[in-house]
Amino acid sequence: MAEKNYIKYELYKTHKTKLSKAMKNEFYFEAVLIEYSIIEDRIDSLFRSVGCKLDNKLYKNLNKMKSNPIFTNDKFIRERITIELVEKLHEWRIARNEAVHALFKEQNIDTDYKKLAEDGYELQRILDNKVSSITRHFDRIKEKEENNKQ
Repeated sequence: MAEKNYIKYELYKTHKTKLSKAMKNEFYFEAVLIEYSIIEDRIDSLFRSVGCKLDNKLYKNLNKMKSNPIFTNDKFIRERITIELVEKLHEWRIARNEAVHALFKEQNIDTDYKKLAEDGYELQRILDNKVSSITRHFDRIKEKEENNKQ
């Protein structure tokens, strides 16, 4: 494993451990922040794997996942990254943003951080599995192409 990938793997593993501890100890707000970071990281990994230009805004990347030909024309990707999954990620992102931004405003929204954390936990888990599957698939394709060149 290349040094950069090893460092990224260790960071990812650390955040997954922190997320588990936050959920176990009922630190739901902390869990939501970690989940958001993991979701962004998984989408970054997905975009790198499929060769799609990543934007610096999560909502823009989610929109690309619904409309970009890289995602819409590849049956293998679309079977894993469904429109339904992308919509759920969008909905969770909006709920998360409202909860975070309400902290520093005089809005009194009744946020169920436990539900938000539980939903985010499930979404980041599903996304991680789907992205891992796609990444392995594209790695195998690249490996075959490199072997054919030799």
